[in-house]
Amino acid sequence: MTIDESRFVPVGRLGRAHGLKGEIKVFVDTLDCDSFKSCSRLIVGNPDAVDAINCQMLKCRVQGKAMVVSLSSITTRTEAEALTGKDVWVLEEELPTPEDGSFHRHHLVGKEIFTDEGQHLGQVRRMLDAGLYEIMVISGAGAEYMVPALTEFVRELTENKIVVNLPDGLLDINR
Repeated sequence: MTIDESRFVPVGRLGRAHGLKGEIKVFVDTLDCDSFKSCSRLIVGNPDAVDAINCQMLKCRVQGKAMVVSLSSITTRTEAEALTGKDVWVLEEELPTPEDGSFHRHHLVGKEIFTDEGQHLGQVRRMLDAGLYEIMVISGAGAEYMVPALTEFVRELTENKIVVNLPDGLLDINR
């Protein structure tokens, strides 16, 4: 089954099966827990692939750093185990509208990052939840940087790029 991929955004990946009734852990990378819980429909696997699974999220709860979900088409532990490591996508229109001046984490993934001095750092590959704030994981030019996604660092956010003003030494400690 192929699904219109443009309507879906990647939000994380499936972890291990949980229990005997087909529940499975989801490690959400690009949404907060409340936004993820607001979604009723998930795609497991790449929406463009013929083996993508379109399912309803029946239950969802937080457990540690993961969400434990019950999906309509997964009813046994064996079925859940077969999905470990697959990507999870949600319908973008099911996500709550961000407040003014804020954004969903997935909007940052894929954007090019530049310092306010014009240095190209690379592209945001993923987001990490550091508790009080989010961290952009940036890869490019053979290096990986971790930069907090805080308003005091982000100077400009456009459709394709982010301009940051970083404190002295932040890039050096990332090498």
